[in-house]
Amino acid sequence: MSAPFGLDFGNDTSVFAVARNRNIDVIVNDVSNRSTPSVVGFGQKNRFIGETGKSKESSNIKNTVGNLKRIIGLNYDDVDFEIEKKFFNKTKFVKLEDGKIGVQCRFKNENVTFSAVQLAAMYLDHSKQIIEKETKLVIKDVTIAVPSWYTQEQRYAVEDAAKIAGLNPVRIINEITAAGVSYGIFKQDLPANDKDTEARNVIFVDIGHSSYSASVAAFKTGEMKILGAGFEKHFGGRDFDMAITNHFIDEFNAKYKVDCRENPKAVYRLLTAAQKIKKVLSANQAAPFNVESVMDDIDFSSQLTREDLEELVAPLLQRIRVPLENALAQAKLTIDQIHSIELIGGASRVPCLKDFIAANYKETARTLNSDEAIAKGAAFICASASPMVRVRPFKYTDVLTGDVNVDFGDGEFNPVFTAGSPYPATKLITVNKNADFKITVQNSKNEVVSVFDVTGVPTEGVELKIKVRADPSGLISVPSVYFETVEEYEEEDVDEEGETIKTTKTKTHETQLKVAHSSPYALTEEKLAELTALELELTAADNLVMQTEDAKNTLEEHIYYCKDKVSSEEWKPYASESELAKIKELVEKAEEWLYSEDGEDAKKAKYVAKYEDITRYSNLIKGRKKQQEQEASLAKKEKEGQDRMAALQEQMAKAKAAMEKAQAAGDDKEEIGDINMD
Repeated sequence: MSAPFGLDFGNDTSVFAVARNRNIDVIVNDVSNRSTPSVVGFGQKNRFIGETGKSKESSNIKNTVGNLKRIIGLNYDDVDFEIEKKFFNKTKFVKLEDGKIGVQCRFKNENVTFSAVQLAAMYLDHSKQIIEKETKLVIKDVTIAVPSWYTQEQRYAVEDAAKIAGLNPVRIINEITAAGVSYGIFKQDLPANDKDTEARNVIFVDIGHSSYSASVAAFKTGEMKILGAGFEKHFGGRDFDMAITNHFIDEFNAKYKVDCRENPKAVYRLLTAAQKIKKVLSANQAAPFNVESVMDDIDFSSQLTREDLEELVAPLLQRIRVPLENALAQAKLTIDQIHSIELIGGASRVPCLKDFIAANYKETARTLNSDEAIAKGAAFICASASPMVRVRPFKYTDVLTGDVNVDFGDGEFNPVFTAGSPYPATKLITVNKNADFKITVQNSKNEVVSVFDVTGVPTEGVELKIKVRADPSGLISVPSVYFETVEEYEEEDVDEEGETIKTTKTKTHETQLKVAHSSPYALTEEKLAELTALELELTAADNLVMQTEDAKNTLEEHIYYCKDKVSSEEWKPYASESELAKIKELVEKAEEWLYSEDGEDAKKAKYVAKYEDITRYSNLIKGRKKQQEQEASLAKKEKEGQDRMAALQEQMAKAKAAMEKAQAAGDDKEEIGDINMD
C-alpha cells in the first residue's frame, strides 16, 4: 500500500508528513525527532545523512554539506550564490560543465564531486527510507514545499532530485500555500462559499532558517486564493544566529587575543551554541553561553539577556517590512482589511520579531503548528492528487512571483503571464503558421526555461490555437496546439405539409499537433537513469556498511556475553567440560581476531561466520538451560497446585468435622415440641 508524502524541504531541518488512516501524520525519524537535519555528509565507507550527518558535522565539517535548499538549481556564477557562500563553513564548491554548482568531498578515500541536485536526491531518498521504515508503507508520490521565490529552474531541479530518489513529484508547492491549505482544511469557522459573503483575508508570515516570505490569502469554506506575495530571499533565523555568533566571537577574540574566525570548527561550535541560546531566550529573560574547547583547548563562558539579543537584531527587524507590504500591495488590500497575521517558521518564535509585527501592523496569531503546518498541507495536496485516497474537496490558487514571456516562433517575446497572475491557469493564444516552429518560454530574467517543438503544421498555412498553462507546480507547459477545420453538411427534416426541408449546418473538428517539450534545466531521461542507478548503488553500499557494523557489534556483544557466562560458571550445570572449553577457545580466538587489523575492517559475512561458530555451542547450552528452567518452572507450578489442592482438602475436612460436631450437639438437646396453653 502507498501513502501520499508531504515534504517541507527546509534549509536547516525538514519535516515529513503522510496521509494515512483518514489522518495526516508527521513522521518521526530514526531518533524519534519530528524534524530531520537537512545535511549530507561523506565518510571513508559510507554517507551520513540527516541525524547522523549532523552529529558528525563538527568532526567532519569539510565533508558535510548543508543549506541544500539554497544551492539547488542555481548557477555557479549566480549573484544569489555569491551571497550564500558565507553561510558555508568549509564546503569546497566547483563549477560543473553545465555551469551549475558542484561540491567536492572526500568520500571512500577519493575526491568526488556531486551536483546540488544529486545531494538533494540523497536527502530525499533518505527521507523516503525513514518514512517507509516507520509506516511500513510504500512511498512513491510526493508533494515538495519550496519557497515562493523559487524559479522555474529551481523547481525543475527539485523535480529531478525527487525522480533520482525514486519518487514521483506530483506537485511542487509554495511553502506558504501549503500552510494556507492546512489553515483552510482545519478551520471550521470560515465564511460561507457564496458570492455575497466576504472572504477572510489572512497574512501568512513565514520566517524560516534562511528566507522570509509573506502572502495574503483569502479564505472561504473549501477554498483559498493567494492574492499577493512578497519575499526576502536572504533573511531568516540564520541571520539572528550570525548576529549572536559575531557578538561572542568578538568577545572571545578580545578576551583571548586570538581570531577564531580563522578556525572553521571554532566558528561552528560558537554558531551551534548561538542557535541554542536564541531558543532559550525565546522563553527566558537571560541565559548562559558556555562552549567547551572553542579552540586551542580554551573553554569560553559568557551570558546574554533578551534585551541584549533585541539590541543585536534590531537592524534586522526592519527587513520584515518590504515583503509584507509588497504582498499587501499586490493583493490591493490595506492592513485594516486583514483578519489576522499567522506566524509560521522556526525563526518566528523570536519574541522581538513578533512584537515588531504587532507594533507596526497587527497583532499576530499562531493557530497553526509553526513547524508542521507546511508538511501537513503538502501531504493533503499530495493526497488530493492521488486516485487512491479520498479527501475533503479544497480548491486553491497561487500567484506567480515573476513574469513569463513566450516567443511563438516569430522572434518576439510576449508577456503571457505577469507577476501576480493566479495559477493554475490556462491561456489560449491564436497564431498563423505554415511550417513547424518552436515555442520558447522565458522567465523575468530573460532566461530560456522551456522549449516546445511543434510539428505537423500544414504547409498551406493555418490558424493555430495554442494552450499555454501555468500548472499547479508553477511550471509553464503547452498542453496542446491544434487547428480547427469546419465541415459543412446537410440535415433533412419534414415540415407539417410533408415536404422535405434541407438545412446546411457546420461541424468543427480539432486536429492536434505533436508537441515535444525540452528544458535546458531539466535532466534528460538518460541522465536521470544514470543518476538514479548511482543513487541505488550508493544506498545499497550504505545499507551494507550499516549491516556490517550491526554484525560486528552483535559479535562483540556475544563474545562478552559468553565470556561472562563461562567465567561465572553459570553454564557449568548445563554443559560438559569439553563444550565449555570449546566455547572458551572460540571466544578467545574471535576476540583476538576482532581487535586485530583484519577484524577491524572485515566483511559482513566474516562477522556473521564468527558469530555462528560461537552460537553453535552457546545456543545449545542456552537451550538446555532454558529447558531445565522450564521443567523446574512446570514442576514448581505442579507442586504449588498439589499444595493448594491438599490445603483445600484439609480445609474441607475441617469444615466437615465441624459440621458433624455441631449436628451431634444438637441431637443431645430435649425435644420440647408444641406447648398446649389450655
